Amino acid sequence: MSIIRNTAYNVAGLGLPLLAALVCIPYLIAQLGAERFGILTLIWAVVSYFGIFDLGMARALTQRLAALRRLGQTKEIAATCNSALLTLIVLSLLGALSMFLAAGVLVGWIGGVSRPEETVSATRIVALSLPAVILTAGYRGILEAFEKFKVINIIRVPQGLFTFVAPAVLLALRPRAGLDEIALVLAVGRYVFLGLHQWACSKATRRETGAGLLTLPNLRQLLVQGGWITVSNVISQMVSYIDRFVIGAVITAQAVALFVTPLEIVLKLWILPGALTAVLFPRMAQIASQGAGAGADLYRQSLVLIGLVVLPLAAAMSIYSSEILLVWISSEFARDSALVMSILACGMLMGCLGQIGFTQIQGLGQARWTALIYIVELPLYGAAVWWAASKFGIAGVAWVWFARVTVDTLAMNEVAQRLMRNVSVATWMLLPAFGLTTAALMSAAHSGSFAVKHTVFAMVLTLSLAGLLRMRRFAGVLG
Repeated sequence: MSIIRNTAYNVAGLGLPLLAALVCIPYLIAQLGAERFGILTLIWAVVSYFGIFDLGMARALTQRLAALRRLGQTKEIAATCNSALLTLIVLSLLGALSMFLAAGVLVGWIGGVSRPEETVSATRIVALSLPAVILTAGYRGILEAFEKFKVINIIRVPQGLFTFVAPAVLLALRPRAGLDEIALVLAVGRYVFLGLHQWACSKATRRETGAGLLTLPNLRQLLVQGGWITVSNVISQMVSYIDRFVIGAVITAQAVALFVTPLEIVLKLWILPGALTAVLFPRMAQIASQGAGAGADLYRQSLVLIGLVVLPLAAAMSIYSSEILLVWISSEFARDSALVMSILACGMLMGCLGQIGFTQIQGLGQARWTALIYIVELPLYGAAVWWAASKFGIAGVAWVWFARVTVDTLAMNEVAQRLMRNVSVATWMLLPAFGLTTAALMSAAHSGSFAVKHTVFAMVLTLSLAGLLRMRRFAGVLG
């Protein structure tokens, strides 16, 4: 299956629900009020957090199955699926029970809840839907291993739309509907989409799976790899959020908004490497089973592809940061956050390249290395952010964020190349070009001249398009 075609499916699957969110969220806020909508978003966040009860099993399952498919081990594939799914059922039930029993405590941590009984009831209903969330991830992991990305996104689009559209429709029909009623509708929907994933999985994989029994070696391998993936995910989330908490503690809550708002805009670029790496992950796992050095061409061309695609988007966000914030929010916000957005956009360009190295490492079944990199990063980044916030404000924090994602990218790709052996891309050589690009974008952004901005952006866009046209001869590698 074409990597580019599957990536396009993923972009649509991830992007279309965002459009629904843009339309529905203002209506939900107007109908529920800021407080109850805020509680609804917190409940969604709690579900995501309790998703760690899968212990990284879904991603580990994708990696393991992709490697087994390459080796043609049909019985082993079936045994691995059975081992993983049974384990996910047990883990999801433990997670649901924990969340159900902790509902009162969780709601108690939220200040200013005017309807605590309704909120506790909604949280408990959400807890009952947790098995559907975790098992859906497992079935999606199997489908990804079999590279059924068209099927995945045919289900993902309506599922993503349902998350935002269903509460809006319920409130349109019943303006006084409570959070518990909304939670019930969403919970029913999650089980419906779980059923669709299970059906799609059985239909898409029945030719390549046979009868297989649960085996302890399979389970142990999945738990070890999944455990490191879980550590990696948890620590990376801490790295991602520590800056906003430090800004709130050292500067002000208003400064958090001035930093986080442009950061959230820039982070939307993650959709592109996320869509590509989801496709690359099983392919890299398959190729890795061939031995050291395998997959070098795919790795190199993936780096080039994501760089060329993200470059003009990051450039536009950096060069036109002031204009974007002025139109979207206000002139005051543009004045205080334009520099921050320019810096973050440049950093995001490098950060997207890091996702290729990250995916290659985990595709090789070496998730402990991504976890160890994040473990080292966390205290260093936290200390640097605290120092920068104290001395230079949010602009200083933005430069520290820029430095962190640059170092992260270099570390991930260096480790990936060492694990592949005999593969040298020398990503450190990107630094001079990356530095010049950043200087050009920052200079254009703050030149005050639209002629300069337009000229620099046109040059970047031309460079990117020229590079993508040259990549047509690598269609076989990305096919």
